[in-house]
Amino acid sequence: MRILITGGLGFIGSHLAERAYDRGDEAVLFDNVSRPGATLNLAHLLRRFGSSVKVIRADVRCDREAMDRAVAGADAVYHLAGQVAVTTSIADPRADFEAN
Repeated sequence: MRILITGGLGFIGSHLAERAYDRGDEAVLFDNVSRPGATLNLAHLLRRFGSSVKVIRADVRCDREAMDRAVAGADAVYHLAGQVAVTTSIADPRADFEAN
């Protein structure tokens, strides 16, 4: 099974990816790597799964071509990219709306 995980390097996304790789699924991780910890999650996945880890470094809000390519051929899409902090949503509601 080929799955696409937006926000694939976040806390939940990286754990979902780990489970998918353990099952033998192909997982494509779509992430802009803007959150603290994303690079640590990527390093962990690379240590465990090496070249099986596929990452598209792009933003769901503004890189439509990358998203179109990523979705093509996916059997399932888990949309976990999003802005999660309430304080940030108040300070910049437009960005919050676009990401979520």
